[in-house]
Amino acid sequence: MAITSDFSDKGIEGNSIKGTIKGFNDDGTVSFKDSAGSDIVANRSICKNFGYRWDNPTQTCKWRKRQENQFKKEMNIFKSLTTKIIGSVNKMFGTLLKNVLIVGDDNEIYGNNENGVFIGTENYIGDNTNNCSVLGGGQHEIGRRVNVTDEHTIDTRYSSVLGGRGALVKRFGEQVLCAGGRDNSNKGLQTSQFILTGSTTDNTATELFICGEYTTALATAVTEIEGDTEMGSEADEEASDGFTGASGTNAYRIDFKNDNFLATFTADFMAYQTGGSSGSVGDSHTKRVQGTIRKVGATTDLVGSVTNSLAKSDGLACTFSATADDTNDSLKIQVTGQNNKNVTYVVAVKLNQIRIPV
Repeated sequence: MAITSDFSDKGIEGNSIKGTIKGFNDDGTVSFKDSAGSDIVANRSICKNFGYRWDNPTQTCKWRKRQENQFKKEMNIFKSLTTKIIGSVNKMFGTLLKNVLIVGDDNEIYGNNENGVFIGTENYIGDNTNNCSVLGGGQHEIGRRVNVTDEHTIDTRYSSVLGGRGALVKRFGEQVLCAGGRDNSNKGLQTSQFILTGSTTDNTATELFICGEYTTALATAVTEIEGDTEMGSEADEEASDGFTGASGTNAYRIDFKNDNFLATFTADFMAYQTGGSSGSVGDSHTKRVQGTIRKVGATTDLVGSVTNSLAKSDGLACTFSATADDTNDSLKIQVTGQNNKNVTYVVAVKLNQIRIPV
């Protein structure tokens, strides 16, 4: 489609072409017309005399250089990269970065990371943070800091930050809904969400863990690796799903490591019977437990007692509890089922926390 123009050009001084420019087209070509308004078929002489570029392969007069081929070439290169960066002053360290997209400025990302999207500014993406994402805001920190011995057991895979400023993610499967740190020295003032799951077949008290597929046997079997090294063997990697840091199950608890904390929590318990010789499939039990937990120095405890509400039971009688685990510096989520009943549990925990660095 021609773009009409009031511009009338007699051509380069001394030329013998009589006519004017009719318009500049979206495809980068120039159209001409004679004094009667009829179209003139452009040729090399007309194009050059008016000062434009003659494109011999397409036999057209160009007012701009076509960039499509170059754009396609650049896009193909971009698509082939395992790590894609849009922005400036972003820094990458280490190796084994795969399927990672960084959008923004002044972000810092370390190695042994796969399948991540990080958007924003001044974010710190630590080592071994597979399947994590930062979707907005800035000055967030997710994953373990390299060369910090106390953080070698931190595993933050499957975590994310939705937005805000100054989120601190040091827990497995933590989803930060919003954060309000004022600067890089005051992170961890935030609201987070966790999903803990598990199952019972009898009335044994059972602790639930974040993404409860991870068991004590699996976690303790993982080889702890210091520094920025890779897994010791393919068998280790397969067994641990890429987890190279923590040992034991503390990585899968809602824990309060290293710093002082005050947090309010709401734990929504859901239990659903899936089988067993007693009861009926579909029997259920739900309850909400709310409270406040703190960590001061080496002591983790509840502030006051918890509040139980919204209890609903339909043929299933389970016991739900949320307590302070001083040994593991964590919020302990525990359930007790019934004999001869196969019960699946999902507990959604919302945590509003203040972190005070020590």
